[in-house]
Amino acid sequence: MRIKQTKEIRSYLKRLQTNIDANYQNDYLDGYVEPNVEKEAIKEIIASGEQDKIDSLFINKEEYINNPYLKNIDFKNCNQKGFSYETVTIEKGYLFNIDEIQDDKDKELKDYMTLRAYRDNVEIPFLKQKDKEWMMASISEFRTNDPYAKMAHGKVLTFGLGIGYFVYMALLNEKVESITVIEREKEVIELFDLIKDKFPNKPIKIINGDAFDYFREDFIKQFDFTYVDIYQNNEDGREIITKLLEQYLPDFDTCKFWIENSCLSIIKTYIYLYYKETYQNTTIKLNKEYLPLMNKVRKYFDNIDKEIDDVNTLKEMMYDKQIIREILHTCC
Repeated sequence: MRIKQTKEIRSYLKRLQTNIDANYQNDYLDGYVEPNVEKEAIKEIIASGEQDKIDSLFINKEEYINNPYLKNIDFKNCNQKGFSYETVTIEKGYLFNIDEIQDDKDKELKDYMTLRAYRDNVEIPFLKQKDKEWMMASISEFRTNDPYAKMAHGKVLTFGLGIGYFVYMALLNEKVESITVIEREKEVIELFDLIKDKFPNKPIKIINGDAFDYFREDFIKQFDFTYVDIYQNNEDGREIITKLLEQYLPDFDTCKFWIENSCLSIIKTYIYLYYKETYQNTTIKLNKEYLPLMNKVRKYFDNIDKEIDDVNTLKEMMYDKQIIREILHTCC
């Protein structure tokens, strides 16, 4: 791919670098806010990156405790099978990200977190596996899974069982006929056996196996909708999603990854670096750890025999989620 040297494109690339340097939302993450300074805090958080209108920074805990999964599943019986149950307190006013990373509406790398806090202290069920943090039934967990549970339909395949939240919510969806789960850990399946009688009465099949053995076209094509949730956060998620996509590139509309936008947001920065390299006809020196992804980006765009002469095309390519998947599918 070639990029024409124009005043508009040069200005666009400068804005991208400025926005990368100027995102200060992390300064507010894990901070605290009091109701009497909420208006001032909203102004600061919007200025730091969040673009959507914020009516309030505070969430009423009823939104959390009235979740149908939380109301029907009792974790207190899970103190066995290598797991231990306890609760943690989310203090009132504590700012945390309640959703996956949100796209900048201008498509200029001003992607942002949705920072919110509870008005009151909230007790959250927390499970440990062999004394290591395993799963927290938090509102962030709910909000980042619910859209995919509503999107699910027909015969559903999911990779990763976890505490069964996606399975439960998807089974409540009238469009879902059945769910097949691929779960590697026998202990997790045994844990699920303790709570499965509380789940909606639809067919559930659990296969004890590794996701990488089943993430292939001939298996996935048997299902109408596929959902992948086998990682802890965006850090390990990016690596796992990359390895899965190197193995097989599924249909975008019927195969979804948990917090995909958070996991793969960094790819947009690599695309910006490629734009910069191409525009300036240079090669940017990067640390060794960044090269595998950067080389995927280079190979993908180098294979496009086209000159780009407008900013909108560059924006659309950078924010195209299908393109980002195709980049990760690229072998170097």
